[in-house]
Amino acid sequence: GSNTLFFEQFRNWSGILIEPSHKQITIAKEIRKCPCLQFAVDKEDGHTDFLEVTSGYTQMSGFIHSYSESQLSLVRSNPIHEEIIHRMERRKISSILDEYKLKHIDFISLDVEGNELNILESFPFGRIDVAIWAIEDNRNSEEITTGIFNIMIAQGYQLVEFIGHDYIFVHPEKIK
Repeated sequence: GSNTLFFEQFRNWSGILIEPSHKQITIAKEIRKCPCLQFAVDKEDGHTDFLEVTSGYTQMSGFIHSYSESQLSLVRSNPIHEEIIHRMERRKISSILDEYKLKHIDFISLDVEGNELNILESFPFGRIDVAIWAIEDNRNSEEITTGIFNIMIAQGYQLVEFIGHDYIFVHPEKIK
């Protein structure tokens, strides 16, 4: 389910992978070459409750506070559903990128199960250049989709594709 594994294995990509799920980070550390960091990305640093789906819809783990009632019901209705709730460290994306001294990024895949808008609202667009974003939007919420589009368009990005649940935004002036 990775948006970056292909680039790492076949295009000599380097970067960082951030994954809060214990199960998924364990798998990633076995097969990935890049640093694999286990914490959650949010609009502020701190701690939060994280629902890790360990059986069933395992790609839909996320912050308890960012699940909609319908999304949580869907996840929990799976007949093989199992979950663990962790108290987890969360970090601002800007803190992480500053720590790794990243000022230009070719590609960010933002897939945080409903928390995408919060992260975009706090992203330091003025000091960190990102050429291409893949932003998941699986909430089916006009308000969230509109918010994502408003932020990206205001920052000069153009929507070039919609793949699955991911919007692909490109900033023509930031492509290197």
